[in-house]
Amino acid sequence: MYVELQPAADVDLSLYAYSTGASGAPRLPPDITTAVSCEASYRYGETNYNVDQNPGKLEKVNLNAIANPYNVVIGVAGPRKATRGSFTLKVILEGGS
Repeated sequence: MYVELQPAADVDLSLYAYSTGASGAPRLPPDITTAVSCEASYRYGETNYNVDQNPGKLEKVNLNAIANPYNVVIGVAGPRKATRGSFTLKVILEGGS
């Protein structure tokens, strides 16, 4: 599973995703205690890690699964005190049956 987040040009967002076992409802932060896998986009494509923000930049994560079904939680986060911002979220599934 590939997840891509494209914020509007002036919007600074981050992307995270994690998978948990398929039984029961997935837990949300801060109540998540374990995950099968988890990923966060941290300044995807940036080469200057001294930058605090990257508004409008594409964010990507990738979760792998073998043969078992999983619950997946996808989170989009903005900076403290942000209340709105436009973005497009794309989920791409590969493989499976």
